[in-house]
Amino acid sequence: KDERKTLANFQKRDDADDSVVYDDLVDSLDEAVFLSGDEKSATFSVPIDDGKMPKEALSALEATLRFNRSKGYVEAINVVSKRPFKPAPIAKVDRMEQSQLYAPQGESGLVTLVELRSVAKGKAMMESVDQNVVVTYSAIEAVDAPKRAKPTK
Repeated sequence: KDERKTLANFQKRDDADDSVVYDDLVDSLDEAVFLSGDEKSATFSVPIDDGKMPKEALSALEATLRFNRSKGYVEAINVVSKRPFKPAPIAKVDRMEQSQLYAPQGESGLVTLVELRSVAKGKAMMESVDQNVVVTYSAIEAVDAPKRAKPTK
């Protein structure tokens, strides 16, 4: 029953590949700041634009992205906590790191998420949290499908 409900919700979503393809990333790069680089890559500091997260939590996080200069795509996005923070009144994050690695796929060269790593340590509802998750995406294939219109905000 739960799996059917999850599948039904997934089928209703119009953003099923948003976490795998970074089409909307370009919209948030206006405030990117160059940090370092060489002939192979460049690293930028980028703002975190999340209207759902409290400002205190946002100020505790920093995000960077690494651009592959030779092939012309973003190959990594990293978010780390600079200090402990409270994303909600009943939770405290002592340490958080998240990295997303991207790579071109097949002949199309479409850049997709190939690995997601997430580390979180803290407390939630008076319970300790110590999480280390690695998700790998493989065998990604492009399919012919009509383009979706960008959602209006």
